[in-house]
Order: sequence, then structure tokens, then C-alpha cells
Amino acid sequence: MFAIYIPDGDIRDYELKTVNFGFNCAPFLAIRVLQQLADDEESKYPQASQVIRVYVEHHGFCDASQKAYGAAIYVRVEVGSTVIATLLTAKTRVAPVKAVSLPRLELCGALLFSEMATAVLPKIPGAASALYCWTDSTIVLAWLQKPACQWTTFVANRVTKITHCGGTELEKRAVKVHVAKAHTEDLLERFEANEVTSAERLPVSVTQRRHFVSEMGCLSKKRPVSASSPIQNLNPFVDSQGLMRACGRVTSSELLQCDGRHPIILPYDCHLSRLLVQFTHRITLHGGKQLMIRLIRAKFWIPRAIHLEPTSGLTTEKFLAAFARFVSQRGCPHQVQSDNGKTFVGAAALLSLDFFQSLKRGCDRCL
Repeated sequence: MFAIYIPDGDIRDYELKTVNFGFNCAPFLAIRVLQQLADDEESKYPQASQVIRVYVEHHGFCDASQKAYGAAIYVRVEVGSTVIATLLTAKTRVAPVKAVSLPRLELCGALLFSEMATAVLPKIPGAASALYCWTDSTIVLAWLQKPACQWTTFVANRVTKITHCGGTELEKRAVKVHVAKAHTEDLLERFEANEVTSAERLPVSVTQRRHFVSEMGCLSKKRPVSASSPIQNLNPFVDSQGLMRACGRVTSSELLQCDGRHPIILPYDCHLSRLLVQFTHRITLHGGKQLMIRLIRAKFWIPRAIHLEPTSGLTTEKFLAAFARFVSQRGCPHQVQSDNGKTFVGAAALLSLDFFQSLKRGCDRCL
């Protein structure tokens, strides 16, 4: 029941009787009646029409993990100043037994949503409603924004299905996927610059004092760290903020900022280092190791990393060439261990021979 106010007359009440005819359910037909009434009487009673006008939106979400992917469709109904949102339908599927990358699983989730929207939304009676598709995968967005012929078979087949679900109208909707936006008020705007810096510095300080107890003790007393310390070759020092940093060959570089010349030292097996690597891996869109190392070392130095150097063969010469590339990037190691393979044994013998010959030439020049 609702009322319409007439300036030069009495208030008249209108009561909507129960709708029980037709093939569609009564609530949807009631919404159609209200919308039609708002359209017919809008010129006479614009304010009352706004009150009873119903706005319906459908919002679809899709996401994935390494174990499953799924999609869901929500209905958002706005009547006046009242907003109601409820789940319309949802579906999940288990990830394939064969290992599939996370972006591909997220693409499967987008396809699942497209198929579900094509099957469900056209069957819902009522006025046309807007459809908003949401995903947090920027890789899926990039796949959908270009022709399917540019991608591999797996991606191309699913992109084609998504863009053809429901005809041209749904094709535009599938390509125009939105990324959820944060509230207009940025959370960081509530803090001062020094507060943000302090919040970033605290977990680093706690991690260093927990994993480098002896090193922090020596440096706080202005003494060098022990020769047996795993970070001794980094020439560590403590800055004015109490953070331990490395001092390497790029200290005098004018092209790098302070964090680049003196990166913060972190242990490789701590939770903070794992979070840092995972975050860098995501923001680089699953980038390669060289890109991730470059971004991380712009501010941090994580000791005891694994270096993989590919070779084109198993001969001694190929190994020595790979080892030379390793030394040029990481510096000369203090200790080298191997499983006594033929390649390593031959390399050790050749290096020893070169070493003694170099000593002999030095002695001959002295004589």
C-alpha cells in the first residue's frame, strides 16, 4: 500500500491486490505493475514515481584457486532509498587433476559465469536490468580485450566461448568486465607520511632482530659481525632507524636511491620474505625471476637465494662458462660444494691447473 499526495486535494490510498494470473510468479508481475505505474504517472507525480520506481541490477562474480573455481550472480534491487542485495545463483567446479596455472583457472571461472548468465538471466521476467561482471584477475581482462586468435589454444577456445555467449549483447558485457574499486576515501589518507613509513619499518625491524640476533648485537656495539655469519660478505651496518642494511659495490652509485645502494637485509626463510616474494609475483603478473629480483632488490636483499644457470651441455667447458656467468652476477663464492660428478671433478682439476700456472708465472716475474 502506498499514498500519493495531491496539493489541491485529499490524500488517496492505492492498494495493490494480489497478482495471481499469468505464467510468471506474482512478485515479478507486481514489480512490473509498479514500474508501469511509475512510467504512466511520472509527469503528474514525479516525486511519487521516484519512490515506487524499482531499479534492478545483476552483479556477477567469478574467481578461482588452485583447488576449485566458481561463479555467482547477485540481484541488487533499489526501491527509493532502500537497497536489497541477495544471491540469485552460484556454481563451483573442482580444478582439473592435471596442474593448471591460476590465471587459466580464473579464465575457466569467467567461462562458467558466462554460461550460467546465458542460461539463467534470459528466463527471469521483468524489465531489462543492467549486468555487471566482476573479476580481480587482470590477466583474464587482458585475454578478453584482444582477439582470441592471439592466444594459445586453451585460452583462445575459452575466450571465444565467453565472447559468443548470449549473442552480441552479452559479448559486450563479457568484454567489459569491471574491477572492483575501493571506497572513495583512501585508507592511507587517514595517516601521515611518517606513520606509513613507521608501519612499514616495524615488521622489518622485528624480523631482523629475531633472525639476526648475534649480528644485530655486534653492530649495535660498533663491532664487525662474525666471520662465520651468512651475511658477513654483505658488509652489514645499522642505519639511523635501526634497520640492518647491506653495503656493496653500488654504494657510490649516483643513479640509485638510498634503498637501492643499501638494501634492507632479510632472511630467506622468514614469513616476511615469503610475503614479499608473493606480492612481487602478483604485481608483475607472474613475471620472470629476473624481473622479480630487480624489483625486490630495489629495496630489499634476501640472503641465501637459489640461482639457476642454464647450460647447453654437460662438458667441463660449458660448466665453467656457466660458473663464470654466476660469479659475474653474484660475486665470487667463499665455498663451492658438488656431488663429485665428472663435470665438476674435471672443472676442479682445470681450475687448479690454471691456478698453479698463474702462481708460477707470478713467481717467474718476481725472479
